[in-house]
Amino acid sequence: MNQRIFMHSSEVTAEILSMGNELLIGRTVNTNATWICRELVKLGVLPVRGVTFRDVKEEAIRVIRESIQRNPHFIFITGGLGPTFDDIQLECVAAAADLALEINSTALKWIETFYKERGYELNPAREKMALLPKGSKPLFNSVGAAPGCLLSINETSIVCLPGVPSEMKAIMSEEVIPTIREEMKARGLNFFTYGFYIKGVPESEISAVLTKLVKKYPYANFKTHPKGSEGNPILDFNIYGFTTDPTLIAQITREVKLFLRKSFPNADIGPIRVVNEEDPEVENI
Repeated sequence: MNQRIFMHSSEVTAEILSMGNELLIGRTVNTNATWICRELVKLGVLPVRGVTFRDVKEEAIRVIRESIQRNPHFIFITGGLGPTFDDIQLECVAAAADLALEINSTALKWIETFYKERGYELNPAREKMALLPKGSKPLFNSVGAAPGCLLSINETSIVCLPGVPSEMKAIMSEEVIPTIREEMKARGLNFFTYGFYIKGVPESEISAVLTKLVKKYPYANFKTHPKGSEGNPILDFNIYGFTTDPTLIAQITREVKLFLRKSFPNADIGPIRVVNEEDPEVENI
């Protein structure tokens, strides 16, 4: 049964790189990384690393280069696209990939139209946003001025995105996610999460049982989320994984629930549900 789960050697992986001093001084919460990870998992792409770094050229180049050397399927970079002096993302990406920057005519046209519709003319700061790494594809920004871009280095796709959440989400939703969805559909891979609650069992008590489950189902993932207190313990027990078999994670969840019921006969165990789905209850066993 376990061999039908997507094996680690075949996982489609992603790294999320977040650029911005404001993220590191506590001024801005990095909601971009959370949103991107959530959307990628829905598509069957596994985020394996997240790094936040300053708007410092040498540091940014080093972080991006190290990520490229790890050769994930995708690298998503947010922040540092724009007209100001500290908007250096594309300059750093180009340097990390040993590429030149060049004016992209399509990106320049988008930028010119954006400002013209608002009564502004092009100037050097605005034209700067059309400087993309050589060979990259511009990604249309329907919300703001700065285009994103897509660059392929060997087997890695680098997606460069703005730091403004509304602009990042627009480019991802309109330009990036549909393409990834089609690629993942061809692989037949999906991400599934099932869960149920357990009342009356402290998380520390269930630890030994979890160890047994991890050994029995080495390619499934288990996570307990404490909701109550030690005196009134409530655990949200989740089982998730990437698989080509839509029934597999549900089957494992049913087996795990029965195992927990035998291990803790006095516990109140709730119905199985699909996590983040509209219809929460799958089966009450």
